[in-house]
Order: sequence, then structure tokens, then C-alpha cells
Amino acid sequence: GWPRGLFLAAASLAIAIWLAPALLLRPLCARLVGSSGIALELDGVRPAWPWGAAVERARVVRGASALELAALRAQLFPSGLRAEAQVGEGSLLLVTEGIRLRGGVVRAQSFPLERLVDLAPSFGLRGTADGVYRFGAREALELTLARGALRLRVPVAFELAFAQLVVAAVRERDGGWRAEP
Repeated sequence: GWPRGLFLAAASLAIAIWLAPALLLRPLCARLVGSSGIALELDGVRPAWPWGAAVERARVVRGASALELAALRAQLFPSGLRAEAQVGEGSLLLVTEGIRLRGGVVRAQSFPLERLVDLAPSFGLRGTADGVYRFGAREALELTLARGALRLRVPVAFELAFAQLVVAAVRERDGGWRAEP
């Protein structure tokens, strides 16, 4: 009867809502990063509880360069988006304020800087990074680089090694960055 039909319609709607993030992840990512010259390649996309998507492997591609991400998981809550990814032995975490993504935090833990070499061909980094980038009404960066080096390739090859390098900066109104003591 009609109660059974109503139940089946409600169950179908619930399943469709649960599957929506996994089904819409590729086109949504393509739209978000398409104008930046970056492409995202996603493998093993599946739904994540309560409402989100998990990706077995993702690649951030810019030209011939790529950054490999493993175990990417994104979940949308009324409070905002939460996305986590493993990068080598380290991790990245994105937490936004609200679902409009207008502000939030990106946190890096034991992030292997060597993974960024291909994305920035004029210079290179090695070592690990731990830190926080806050974006929104006020942008700020607090970063600690450990056991590494900064390599310049242009105009001459040069390497500056460091045991620990601490960076703190705030975005100015004119778009530039001001180093914090």
C-alpha cells in the first residue's frame, strides 16, 4: 500500500543524499580549481559517514608536476568542511568556518617538503613542516620547518641548510605579507 511506497521513497531519498558527496566530488573539485591551472585526479571515491566522501588516492596536478595524497577524507557539517589527507609520513587538515568556505585553518603535521618540489620548479625544499595557515577575514601563517634546506635553482644553484626555521607572517591589506617577530 501507500505506507510501503512512502517508506521506499524516503529510503531512496536518504540513500541518494548519502551518496551525493561521493558522486559530486569530481565535478565540484574540477569547478573549484579549474581556473587556477591545477587539476585533481581522484581514485577510489566512496561515501563517508555521516555526509562526505573518502578518496583512496588523490593527485594534485599542475602541468607536468603532481603532489600525491593518500587516504583523503572530506566531511561536510553544518559548522563547515573538514578534510584530511596523508602525504608521505605527514598529514594535512583543512577545517572551514561554515559551509561557504570563507574562512578556516589548514594545518600541516610532519609534512614532507620534498613533495612540493615538482609544484614549484624554481626552488626546492627538503625537510618537514609543522604549522597553521589561517584564512578568511585575517590571513596568517605560523610555520616551523625542521631538518631541511632551501634550494634555489635560478639564477644560480644554491642551497641553504637549516636545523629549524620558524616563519610567522600576516597578510597586509595591500596583499603583501608582513613577517611577525
